Amino acid sequence: MKNPVLCFALLMLACSKVFSLGAGAAALTNLTLEAAVRIALTNNPHLAEAYANMEAAEARLASAGKLPNPDATARMEAAPFSSGTTSQAEYIAGISQAIPLGRRLSAARQVERAGLELRRNELEAAAFALRKSVHSAFATALFTFEALKLQTNLGTNIQELLRITKARVEQGDAALLDLARLEAEAAQHRLEIKEATYLNREAIRALAATLGDFKTPIQSLAGNLEDALEIETIRDAGFPIDAHPAVAAMESAAEAQRARVRLAQAERIPDVNLDLFYRRLQGSRENSFDVGIRIPIPILDNKRSRVREAESELRAAQARFEMTRNQIGVELQARKLALEKALDTVVVLKNEVVPKIESISRAAEARYTAGDTSLSEYLIVRRDASAYRLVYLEALRSLMESWAGLQAYSR
Repeated sequence: MKNPVLCFALLMLACSKVFSLGAGAAALTNLTLEAAVRIALTNNPHLAEAYANMEAAEARLASAGKLPNPDATARMEAAPFSSGTTSQAEYIAGISQAIPLGRRLSAARQVERAGLELRRNELEAAAFALRKSVHSAFATALFTFEALKLQTNLGTNIQELLRITKARVEQGDAALLDLARLEAEAAQHRLEIKEATYLNREAIRALAATLGDFKTPIQSLAGNLEDALEIETIRDAGFPIDAHPAVAAMESAAEAQRARVRLAQAERIPDVNLDLFYRRLQGSRENSFDVGIRIPIPILDNKRSRVREAESELRAAQARFEMTRNQIGVELQARKLALEKALDTVVVLKNEVVPKIESISRAAEARYTAGDTSLSEYLIVRRDASAYRLVYLEALRSLMESWAGLQAYSR
């Protein structure tokens, strides 16, 4: 496992040193994306389940390939009913040991070793999927937070505009109709702020659930969408399809099934049971021993059906591997196109649209304050500026989600 985030998660899970989450925990303030990923990798129950499955596979490997326990036997034989039951009987004590043939023990170890590798790849796939979910939830929460901040700032500007308009009405430079229109605009904007507040709360709750507990109190997030994305590094990233953990997991599943085929073939050879007994001849006071070998005769069950079953399941596992690889390939191409589109949109909005719109908005506000333009013209410009800013934030969120979806390919 070469992924540092996954290694950190395994260390934290192994030591059972987890963050305290839930309603009684201290509120998370200025939560960064990196800290959110660490908390999720440590506390998310889905990842904890995958880690427990890997530990169970390790335990099975530790016990695989060992000889079966011997059977201990003690009995009394040839005891007469009439008299001298105990004095004339024969006493036997000994062991019977099964000895597997046909490389069954090594095949069993290979099965459990392949199973452990499968569980490790499943854990890694779960960690990458969780990291993607955290990126998406964090991006949505940041978007709603910045959208709420934008709406709040616009509300402050509207209040200042109301103050200026009231002063102009009192001086006779503006009509009462303009003031009424602006007051309606302010009321409408208060509703937009409430809607943005609700969306932000919902996004924070979704992020808390991704971290491991929907009750986790999150007060504030650190950073912004642009800093979290590191846009300048995105174009140079490579995304090989075979690096996706889901492909590796399916490949491990196929290898585990190959090991089961070898085990089924080895199990067709029956075990040899070696019997060694001590016999006490009570009547003659003599000691003796018995030695024997027992071999099952595979007439009624030759285990050929087990081999056919394992071979069929191997073909199914290989088909799932190819199907997953094809699906991941199609998904990879689609995500690359979505990322390219989102990146182009962000670059154009950031460098060409948003600066010009904000410049126009500042100029329109100055002209309205100076009385050189009407309120209607200024409100149109202000609405356009707000709309473009929200479009830019939405484009940043889409870019971050597309980027997070491709992170699993760039291990």
